[in-house]
Amino acid sequence: MSPLTPLLLSLAARAGTVVIHAPGDPDAAVARAAGDTETAAELLQPVDLPALLTENAPLTVSGGALVACATEATRWGDLGGAVKQAEGDLAYAEYPEALISLAPAVAGVACLQTPAGSAEIARVFYLQGMAHLGAGDTEAASAAYSQALLFQPTLAWDDDFEPSGRDVFDAARKTLSEQSRASLTIAPLAPPVRLWIDAQPAIASPVTLPPGRHHVQLARAADGPRETFWLTLDASADATLLAPAALPVNLTVWVDDPIRRAELALLLSAVLEPDVAALIPTDQITWELTAPDRTWQERTAAPTCTLPCAAKWTGAALAAGTGVWAAIAFGQAAAAAAVVNEATTGAAQQAALVDFEAADQRWIRARTAATAGVVVFGAAFTWDRLTPSQVSLTRAGIGPVWIGLD
Repeated sequence: MSPLTPLLLSLAARAGTVVIHAPGDPDAAVARAAGDTETAAELLQPVDLPALLTENAPLTVSGGALVACATEATRWGDLGGAVKQAEGDLAYAEYPEALISLAPAVAGVACLQTPAGSAEIARVFYLQGMAHLGAGDTEAASAAYSQALLFQPTLAWDDDFEPSGRDVFDAARKTLSEQSRASLTIAPLAPPVRLWIDAQPAIASPVTLPPGRHHVQLARAADGPRETFWLTLDASADATLLAPAALPVNLTVWVDDPIRRAELALLLSAVLEPDVAALIPTDQITWELTAPDRTWQERTAAPTCTLPCAAKWTGAALAAGTGVWAAIAFGQAAAAAAVVNEATTGAAQQAALVDFEAADQRWIRARTAATAGVVVFGAAFTWDRLTPSQVSLTRAGIGPVWIGLD
């Protein structure tokens, strides 16, 4: 479980729904979320996700164990002397002395702030294994060999050493290869932040790793010092590594970019409980990160009919009604004109003309009203098109976490 999870859950328990917002005005984020969800604002608790993340350690992990350097940072150039001294001790079969000589290098690997090659670090633990083996501690030798092989899986036996202990080395390699591998998902990092695992750049995610203790380095700048950790993974573990202090300030804008949206899902999955969904409203739609499968779904709501919208439909009704009236009046006037034409006596024709004039006036009034209705509808339609609709989104029963955008 992420170190953030208890805090997020406790906030959710107090507030019912949490509004995780980008840096800015939390009240605006709460008001927006309250309006969109038709929820009372006092039931919503604003949470600044970047601030929460950066208050935590440079690296956090779920599904594994992480140990940071606890002593003074070291440089690889300062450890080379210890390695050479240990090689000299081993050449003279001075195994206890070799372990003492190697101690600064073994401890220093855990606090490196400079780059070091995987073969160079593997050599430290290979020599440690040789020293333990010579001192009669086969179990410690096997552990050291395994550590060396994690840094350099292709590491071969050094023929400069007496071959009697090679079976311990080969057994360590065999055991390592037969164990179920762990899966490590690396949450996104904002450039120029970089990460190395066992002295190799961590590019792809997820990665599969043998169980054991892995060397992790984090650099926050291209040429900056590295922070070093030991990451322990069990066989078949499913772990997520998160570098909160190295994340960009405004994470929520990632939802607008398809690639970043996938990375945001990864990040949120690392800090949210599996049954908590996340909703991110944007100007056009709302994105839902579903639980527990963590897929994005587009959510749109029926627009609320604003004043321009109401005017448009009123204009449409007026235009339709007056149009029907005009059509009826036109029909009546045409019928009255036909009666006038068919009249055979002067009296009948005079009576028909009176009826025709009345029908014609009705047609003129109806035509004028219909024209006005069309003009009103056109003006209201244009007004509505130029005025964004207000969207109201109602989601019930999922207990979401709300993320507001600036």
